[in-house]
Amino acid sequence: MGTTTVSRLDGSEGRAIRQWAEDHQAASMVEARKCVGAGDTPSQSFRTALTLLTLHAGMHGWPPPDDPIDQRDNLEVWNRFARLRAKLRP
Repeated sequence: MGTTTVSRLDGSEGRAIRQWAEDHQAASMVEARKCVGAGDTPSQSFRTALTLLTLHAGMHGWPPPDDPIDQRDNLEVWNRFARLRAKLRP
Protein backbone atom coordinates (compact mmCIF):
# COMPACT_ATOMS: atom_id res chain seq x y z
CA MET A 1 0.00 0.00 0.00
CA GLY A 2 1.09 3.66 -0.38
CA THR A 3 2.71 5.76 2.25
CA THR A 4 0.70 8.01 4.46
CA THR A 5 1.80 11.56 5.16
CA VAL A 6 1.08 12.85 8.61
CA SER A 7 0.83 16.61 8.83
CA ARG A 8 1.68 18.37 12.03
CA LEU A 9 -1.14 20.30 13.54
CA ASP A 10 1.05 22.27 15.90
CA GLY A 11 2.55 24.43 13.12
CA SER A 12 6.15 23.50 13.88
CA GLU A 13 6.79 22.58 10.23
CA GLY A 14 5.73 26.06 9.10
CA ARG A 15 7.93 27.67 11.75
CA ALA A 16 10.87 25.55 10.65
CA ILE A 17 10.40 26.61 7.02
CA ARG A 18 10.10 30.27 7.98
CA GLN A 19 13.23 29.99 10.13
CA TRP A 20 15.11 28.36 7.26
CA ALA A 21 14.05 31.15 4.89
CA GLU A 22 15.13 33.83 7.38
CA ASP A 23 18.50 32.11 7.91
CA HIS A 24 18.99 31.82 4.17
CA GLN A 25 18.22 35.51 3.67
CA ALA A 26 20.59 36.51 6.47
CA ALA A 27 23.40 34.39 4.99
CA SER A 28 22.80 35.95 1.57
CA MET A 29 23.07 39.44 3.06
CA VAL A 30 26.35 38.57 4.81
CA GLU A 31 27.74 37.15 1.57
CA ALA A 32 26.67 40.25 -0.37
CA ARG A 33 28.41 42.53 2.15
CA LYS A 34 31.61 40.49 1.81
CA CYS A 35 31.48 40.70 -1.99
CA VAL A 36 31.11 44.49 -1.97
CA GLY A 37 34.46 44.97 -0.24
CA ALA A 38 36.29 42.39 -2.35
CA GLY A 39 38.05 43.21 -5.58
CA ASP A 40 40.09 46.01 -7.05
CA THR A 41 39.15 49.02 -9.07
CA PRO A 42 39.39 48.56 -12.85
CA SER A 43 42.67 50.52 -12.99
CA GLN A 44 44.19 48.39 -10.20
CA SER A 45 43.10 45.22 -11.99
CA PHE A 46 44.66 46.44 -15.23
CA ARG A 47 47.96 47.28 -13.50
CA THR A 48 47.99 43.87 -11.85
CA ALA A 49 47.40 42.15 -15.19
CA LEU A 50 50.23 44.11 -16.83
CA THR A 51 52.53 43.23 -13.93
CA LEU A 52 51.72 39.54 -14.32
CA LEU A 53 52.33 39.69 -18.08
CA THR A 54 55.68 41.39 -17.51
CA LEU A 55 56.60 38.77 -14.92
CA HIS A 56 55.68 35.96 -17.32
CA ALA A 57 57.66 37.53 -20.14
CA GLY A 58 60.70 37.86 -17.88
CA MET A 59 60.48 34.27 -16.70
CA HIS A 60 59.41 32.45 -19.86
CA GLY A 61 59.88 34.82 -22.79
CA TRP A 62 57.31 36.38 -25.02
CA PRO A 63 54.87 35.50 -26.48
CA PRO A 64 53.67 32.78 -24.16
CA PRO A 65 53.49 29.31 -25.70
CA ASP A 66 50.25 28.19 -27.29
CA ASP A 67 47.96 26.08 -25.18
CA PRO A 68 47.94 22.53 -26.63
CA ILE A 69 44.23 22.11 -25.85
CA ASP A 70 43.39 25.33 -27.70
CA GLN A 71 45.52 24.16 -30.62
CA ARG A 72 43.68 20.82 -30.69
CA ASP A 73 40.28 22.53 -30.56
CA ASN A 74 41.22 25.00 -33.29
CA LEU A 75 42.46 22.18 -35.52
CA GLU A 76 39.21 20.29 -34.98
CA VAL A 77 37.15 23.33 -35.96
CA TRP A 78 39.32 23.90 -39.03
CA ASN A 79 38.99 20.25 -40.13
CA ARG A 80 35.21 20.37 -39.75
CA PHE A 81 35.08 23.58 -41.76
CA ALA A 82 37.28 22.07 -44.47
CA ARG A 83 35.03 18.99 -44.73
CA LEU A 84 31.92 21.17 -44.94
CA ARG A 85 33.53 23.40 -47.56
CA ALA A 86 34.54 20.34 -49.60
CA LYS A 87 30.97 19.01 -49.50
CA LEU A 88 29.50 22.33 -50.62
CA ARG A 89 31.87 22.89 -53.54
CA PRO A 90 30.53 21.59 -56.89
